[in-house]
Amino acid sequence: WSQKEEKENSVTNDFVGTMIEQCGGKNLQTSSRKEIHSGHLRHLMVKRRFDLDTEKEGLLLKSLHPTPAVGGEPRNSALEFIAAQEKHRRGLYTGGIGLAGAQNLEGYVNLRCARLFNNAAILYAGAGLNSDSNWQLEWKETAEKMAVIGKYLNG
Repeated sequence: WSQKEEKENSVTNDFVGTMIEQCGGKNLQTSSRKEIHSGHLRHLMVKRRFDLDTEKEGLLLKSLHPTPAVGGEPRNSALEFIAAQEKHRRGLYTGGIGLAGAQNLEGYVNLRCARLFNNAAILYAGAGLNSDSNWQLEWKETAEKMAVIGKYLNG
């Protein structure tokens, strides 16, 4: 992994840990960073386990979205910049994905998602831009990310 990708991942991981703590997460256990594969793409992942009062789950989920991976950092400045620069109204900053049970919530920071219509879809992806980024390589990486979703939409 390049320095740029390590930096991207660290910023988001630090943010997630801070939000868990600020929302009252207790007994936090953090795994080492691991590489996982989805098709031909590789991803970095850190797992966290923690206890959280049920009434604070909504606050945590709201606090996490969007993460720096898709919304930028520092968050408020980045979101203001995006709103001022983009010509369209952004409906999604990708999204979270997970499963909730009576005593368990398993969630993931999702960098790709799709909004589906009858005969169309709008695809969303995080690009992971930072001071070490090369925009041409980021564009190529984002196109590859979207190709994975497109593959499943096209059957």
